[in-house]
Amino acid sequence: MGEMGAGYPLFFEFLKYNAYLLLLLCVVYFIPTAAILANEYKQILDKNGGKLQKDENMIALFSLGAVLNEQVFARAVKDGFEEFEGKKGTLYNLFMCSSLALLVALLFLIYMRAKLIGKALLLDQDAFTPSDFCIQGTEMQFDDYTAVGMEKEIREHLEEKYGVTEV
Repeated sequence: MGEMGAGYPLFFEFLKYNAYLLLLLCVVYFIPTAAILANEYKQILDKNGGKLQKDENMIALFSLGAVLNEQVFARAVKDGFEEFEGKKGTLYNLFMCSSLALLVALLFLIYMRAKLIGKALLLDQDAFTPSDFCIQGTEMQFDDYTAVGMEKEIREHLEEKYGVTEV
């Protein structure tokens, strides 16, 4: 992988951190949400003798539409929303799971960014490029502007000022 560049391993680090984020979101959001919905579904089935009523829709009971119908439209549509009044606590629990998942994801993304920047800086220090072996000079004045003359003056200056003899 050396010919792909020094920064190429950062891609694999990024993928690793994304896998960790998905695992974290699964633990923080998807598993609790599935448990909450399974419990509510079981309660509805137990109440109705093992099956849903004709006008009950399992998804509609826990959707944004149910909240809007209850809060905004003042229960304009009554069919299929009879169970909503008892499900407000569940909806608020689902909202809390969503909020917690967003907060955890934000904190993890901040952590991931810091780690990737640190690894990028480390890779930059360890990788040698042609610019690492260049000397920048400003307002340089030479007695002789030929390549040999400039090289000779630069070598003399580095030896006098910095004690560098092998350049």
